[in-house]
Amino acid sequence: MKNQGRIPRKTLAEQIRDEITEYIIQEGLDAGDPIPTEAQLVEITGASRSSVREALKVMETMGIVTIKRGHGTFVADTSLDALTAQLSFGAQRGLQDGCTVLFETVQLREILEQGLARQLCIIPNIDLTPARIALLSMQRDADEHGDISPEHDRSFHTGLYQSLGNSLVTPLLGSFFDVYQTVDLGPAGTAPASESVRRHADIVNAIEARDADAAAFAVTRHFDIIRRRLSEHVSSATNK
Repeated sequence: MKNQGRIPRKTLAEQIRDEITEYIIQEGLDAGDPIPTEAQLVEITGASRSSVREALKVMETMGIVTIKRGHGTFVADTSLDALTAQLSFGAQRGLQDGCTVLFETVQLREILEQGLARQLCIIPNIDLTPARIALLSMQRDADEHGDISPEHDRSFHTGLYQSLGNSLVTPLLGSFFDVYQTVDLGPAGTAPASESVRRHADIVNAIEARDADAAAFAVTRHFDIIRRRLSEHVSSATNK
């Protein structure tokens, strides 16, 4: 019971990682900027070259730096690759237990988009043009192919929230999209695809009318379609 409540001590690699991260922050390095060489980091941290190398590998996994062999190590751009990889693995691993991770990912994305849609209704200036353009492509997809291309669907959602000016929205939504597409649901069919286009249009129209409640409700109705398709997929896979 002596160790109960104690904070675990950091490993040497974690300590060096923190020192290098602090150096990046203190020096004001931006995405794409080179960080000191391994030899220089040895001097800065007082650690061995092997320990510095191990710390950099951890930082690369975390998406803090990008290591380019033969060119050096650079501050990484904002990325959620690690999150996407973890969620995608969980989604693929959980295909046999009812796609739990996928349903949970959809739920989180729905909650996020409800809040984003509400926020759009109250900010002074919004530009819904990117979402409107994507809607035209989605309708063409539904009419000609009986389904909506993932690219046009993604363009709608990322374009819809551009006016918020939040740099994390696009990568976060992109992560959720990538996880959702780990499952091949097959073509939706012309009627369901057209219904999905209408639900997307309802979101835009509610935001344009500055009706936050209607916008949040439209988001929910859109995600009802996604949940229905996932449920049908699970039911079909179970009955095979």
